Amino acid sequence: RRESDVMSDRRRLSYVLITKRCFASRQHYHTSRCAKPTTKTNSHEPPTHKVTRKPWKELPFLTDLKETENPEEALSLFHHYQQMGFRHDYPSYSSLIYKLAKSRNFDAVDQVLRLIRHRNVRCRESLFMALIQHYGKAGSVDKAVDVFHRMSFFDCVRTIQSLNTLINVLVDNSELEKAKSFFDGAKDLGLRPNCVSFNILIKGLGFA
Repeated sequence: RRESDVMSDRRRLSYVLITKRCFASRQHYHTSRCAKPTTKTNSHEPPTHKVTRKPWKELPFLTDLKETENPEEALSLFHHYQQMGFRHDYPSYSSLIYKLAKSRNFDAVDQVLRLIRHRNVRCRESLFMALIQHYGKAGSVDKAVDVFHRMSFFDCVRTIQSLNTLINVLVDNSELEKAKSFFDGAKDLGLRPNCVSFNILIKGLGFA
């Protein structure tokens, strides 16, 4: 058989397996949602609704994503799960972004970030700190700065940790003036520099 036919068969088999895992995930999610409570609630207290989710490592999408080496295939896998009815949440989005950023597929990262903002997925500060670091390693200082400025668009509160991450990226990329500018402007952002902030600047001055 031709190599192209073999690859096509493998791809079809892969999608069949993914589809089965998606349905299994949906069945688990539906069962956990519909299970009746075993204890009675106080009539004077408002009812609470809790959704039981498996740990991240047990989610089929995250398992398949970890085994995917090609970044483009990772994005296709994400969309395929979505088409099969799998509801992506923060663990899905963040894991995908980490994988794409690590491979420096920043166009795909921007695409996922647009989806996150459109669907109002609340993100953790650590995700943006990692993105800032990856942009810094790639020498894309302006993109790192842009990510820092846009964090509030994703309902994410900036702290001194993310500012320190940005300042460190600027120093490592020999952008000392920009680093000092962000350090001096910390107060305007409602942030207070700490010993880490000062140590980063000292490191930069030592390289100047």
